[in-house]
Amino acid sequence: MKIDVQEINEMKQAVRFEYLRQAEKTLVKIKKSSDINSDCVNYPFDISIKSDAIKSKGFIDPEQDSIFVKVIANTANWIDSQLDMIVPGAWSKSINEKKGFIPHLHDHLMTLTARVGDVKDIYESEVSLRTLGIEKEGTANVLVFESDVKKGYNENVFNQYKNGQVNQHSISLRYIDLQLALNDETDEKHYSNWQKYITMAINPQKAEEFGYFWIVKELKLIENSAVLFGANELTGTLETRSQELQLQEAGNEPPQDITKPAKVTLSNYINDFKL
Repeated sequence: MKIDVQEINEMKQAVRFEYLRQAEKTLVKIKKSSDINSDCVNYPFDISIKSDAIKSKGFIDPEQDSIFVKVIANTANWIDSQLDMIVPGAWSKSINEKKGFIPHLHDHLMTLTARVGDVKDIYESEVSLRTLGIEKEGTANVLVFESDVKKGYNENVFNQYKNGQVNQHSISLRYIDLQLALNDETDEKHYSNWQKYITMAINPQKAEEFGYFWIVKELKLIENSAVLFGANELTGTLETRSQELQLQEAGNEPPQDITKPAKVTLSNYINDFKL
């Protein structure tokens, strides 16, 4: 069962506030009862974000069958289309406990054939708001996935990453700690949440329009998917690089192709020769 966000938002404000107060426990139970895909529920997006704000960087060898990508899976303090705002650190416990078991998929399909890459690292990072396409000063806390995207897993998705066409990602999650914030001075509990967290929001106007939002203080991270539209639109691809270039920058040489004989020169023949 899913909560119909649009239906709640279409209520008159007084009715909406009373409904949210009365149904809070039930709504939280519903939201916690199953894994959630953070997909967009109100495309087109509410604010104008440059579509080219996050561009792929780095040379990609057209012959490569594996490329390194660095993507934003989610951005904290952004009130998304489901009126959820994940706070920085909400995913920390989950990453520490399950980093090696959180896959990089496409379209939230929980099948073996949905894998698009091998996840190498998951971590939080700070990026400028301008990098995300928001024309104001400051930074945002983002959830980053580094992954080796394989042509052999899904050639279509591989080519889209290679061509810089994957600009949205979305996480599957389970809510652990979820709280309601209401812009209602007569409601001490929920108004206290509003006052504390609305000032942290990158896009407070999203919550101000409807007078409420959900604060996600802790979540269980299940997977990250390449999608067409995510609930959190600040989820682009930061980098795509040749796998060989990535190995060189890490101080490692790419594995030698044993199908090709090593080139023998006179100097290394002499150096290797022993009496």
